[in-house]
Amino acid sequence: MVLDVELLEALYQRLSGAGLVQSKTEFSTEMLGKGASYLTSMSARERQVPEAVFRSLLERLELDTKSTDRRIKELEVEHLLCRSQQYQRKLVVQMLLERLSTDKPRQRLYARLWVSVLRPFLASVGLCRIRHSTTMEIPHRAV
Repeated sequence: MVLDVELLEALYQRLSGAGLVQSKTEFSTEMLGKGASYLTSMSARERQVPEAVFRSLLERLELDTKSTDRRIKELEVEHLLCRSQQYQRKLVVQMLLERLSTDKPRQRLYARLWVSVLRPFLASVGLCRIRHSTTMEIPHRAV
Protein backbone atom coordinates (compact mmCIF):
# COMPACT_ATOMS: atom_id res chain seq x y z
CA MET A 1 0.00 0.00 0.00
CA VAL A 2 1.26 3.46 -0.83
CA LEU A 3 0.08 6.78 0.60
CA ASP A 4 -0.01 10.26 -0.75
CA VAL A 5 2.99 12.57 -0.49
CA GLU A 6 0.59 15.30 0.70
CA LEU A 7 0.14 13.41 3.96
CA LEU A 8 3.89 13.31 4.40
CA GLU A 9 4.07 17.07 3.72
CA ALA A 10 1.30 17.70 6.28
CA LEU A 11 3.14 15.64 8.88
CA TYR A 12 6.32 17.58 8.19
CA GLN A 13 4.46 20.89 8.59
CA ARG A 14 3.01 19.74 11.91
CA LEU A 15 6.38 18.62 13.28
CA SER A 16 8.11 21.73 11.94
CA GLY A 17 5.46 24.01 13.46
CA ALA A 18 6.01 22.32 16.84
CA GLY A 19 9.77 22.85 16.58
CA LEU A 20 10.52 19.13 16.43
CA VAL A 21 12.32 19.45 13.08
CA GLN A 22 14.00 22.50 11.61
CA SER A 23 14.01 21.63 7.91
CA LYS A 24 12.83 19.17 5.29
CA THR A 25 16.37 17.79 5.24
CA GLU A 26 16.24 17.06 8.97
CA PHE A 27 12.77 15.55 8.62
CA SER A 28 13.92 13.31 5.77
CA THR A 29 17.09 12.12 7.47
CA GLU A 30 16.22 12.08 11.18
CA MET A 31 12.53 11.21 11.14
CA LEU A 32 12.22 9.13 7.98
CA GLY A 33 15.69 7.61 7.85
CA LYS A 34 16.02 8.58 4.19
CA GLY A 35 18.31 10.81 2.19
CA ALA A 36 18.48 14.55 2.76
CA SER A 37 16.31 15.46 -0.24
CA TYR A 38 13.75 12.64 0.11
CA LEU A 39 10.72 14.78 0.96
CA THR A 40 11.56 17.49 -1.56
CA SER A 41 12.16 14.92 -4.29
CA MET A 42 8.98 12.99 -3.57
CA SER A 43 6.94 16.20 -3.55
CA ALA A 44 8.44 17.51 -6.79
CA ARG A 45 7.71 14.27 -8.61
CA GLU A 46 4.29 13.83 -6.94
CA ARG A 47 5.17 10.26 -6.09
CA GLN A 48 3.35 7.92 -3.80
CA VAL A 49 5.08 7.23 -0.49
CA PRO A 50 5.50 3.59 0.55
CA GLU A 51 3.69 2.55 3.72
CA ALA A 52 7.02 1.44 5.20
CA VAL A 53 8.13 5.09 5.33
CA PHE A 54 5.07 6.01 7.41
CA ARG A 55 5.58 2.99 9.67
CA SER A 56 9.20 4.04 10.22
CA LEU A 57 8.05 7.56 11.14
CA LEU A 58 5.44 6.11 13.51
CA GLU A 59 8.05 3.96 15.28
CA ARG A 60 10.42 6.91 15.59
CA LEU A 61 7.72 9.15 17.08
CA GLU A 62 6.63 6.43 19.53
CA LEU A 63 10.22 6.01 20.75
CA ASP A 64 10.63 9.77 21.07
CA THR A 65 7.37 9.99 23.01
CA LYS A 66 8.46 7.32 25.51
CA SER A 67 11.82 9.00 25.97
CA THR A 68 10.17 12.38 26.50
CA ASP A 69 7.70 10.91 29.00
CA ARG A 70 10.63 9.56 31.04
CA ARG A 71 12.36 12.96 30.94
CA ILE A 72 9.18 14.72 32.05
CA LYS A 73 8.92 12.40 35.06
CA GLU A 74 12.56 13.04 35.96
CA LEU A 75 11.98 16.80 35.76
CA GLU A 76 8.83 16.55 37.89
CA VAL A 77 10.79 14.72 40.62
CA GLU A 78 13.56 17.33 40.42
CA HIS A 79 10.97 20.11 40.59
CA LEU A 80 9.37 18.63 43.71
CA LEU A 81 12.77 18.27 45.37
CA CYS A 82 13.66 21.89 44.60
CA ARG A 83 10.29 23.06 45.90
CA SER A 84 10.77 21.10 49.12
CA GLN A 85 14.26 22.49 49.63
CA GLN A 86 13.06 26.03 48.94
CA TYR A 87 10.21 25.61 51.43
CA GLN A 88 12.67 24.47 54.11
CA ARG A 89 14.93 27.46 53.40
CA LYS A 90 12.00 29.80 53.83
CA LEU A 91 11.03 28.15 57.11
CA VAL A 92 14.57 28.50 58.46
CA VAL A 93 14.73 32.14 57.36
CA GLN A 94 11.39 32.79 59.06
CA MET A 95 12.58 31.11 62.25
CA LEU A 96 15.75 33.20 62.24
CA LEU A 97 13.90 36.42 61.59
CA GLU A 98 11.42 35.72 64.38
CA ARG A 99 14.25 34.94 66.76
CA LEU A 100 16.18 38.05 65.75
CA SER A 101 13.22 40.30 66.39
CA THR A 102 12.33 38.89 69.86
CA ASP A 103 15.65 38.11 71.54
CA LYS A 104 16.86 41.49 72.89
CA PRO A 105 20.02 40.30 74.74
CA ARG A 106 21.43 38.77 71.62
CA GLN A 107 20.45 41.63 69.37
CA ARG A 108 24.01 42.79 68.63
CA LEU A 109 25.17 39.31 67.67
CA TYR A 110 22.19 38.82 65.41
CA ALA A 111 22.56 42.29 63.94
CA ARG A 112 26.11 41.43 62.87
CA LEU A 113 24.90 38.09 61.52
CA TRP A 114 22.12 39.89 59.65
CA VAL A 115 24.41 42.46 58.08
CA SER A 116 27.21 40.06 57.16
CA VAL A 117 25.37 36.91 56.08
CA LEU A 118 21.62 36.77 56.09
CA ARG A 119 20.75 40.11 54.59
CA PRO A 120 22.86 39.70 51.41
CA PHE A 121 21.62 36.13 51.03
CA LEU A 122 17.98 37.10 51.37
CA ALA A 123 18.44 39.97 48.97
CA SER A 124 20.16 37.73 46.42
CA VAL A 125 17.32 35.22 46.41
CA GLY A 126 14.68 37.91 46.36
CA LEU A 127 13.27 37.29 49.83
CA CYS A 128 13.82 40.85 50.97
CA ARG A 129 14.46 44.28 49.56
CA ILE A 130 17.17 46.34 51.24
CA ARG A 131 16.09 49.94 51.77
CA HIS A 132 18.71 51.29 54.19
CA SER A 133 21.67 49.82 55.96
CA THR A 134 19.57 48.66 58.91
CA THR A 135 16.05 48.17 57.51
CA MET A 136 14.50 45.65 55.18
CA GLU A 137 11.20 44.83 53.62
CA ILE A 138 10.05 41.22 53.36
CA PRO A 139 7.36 40.74 50.73
CA HIS A 140 4.43 38.63 51.87
CA ARG A 141 4.25 35.59 49.66
CA ALA A 142 2.28 32.43 49.93
CA VAL A 143 4.59 29.51 50.59
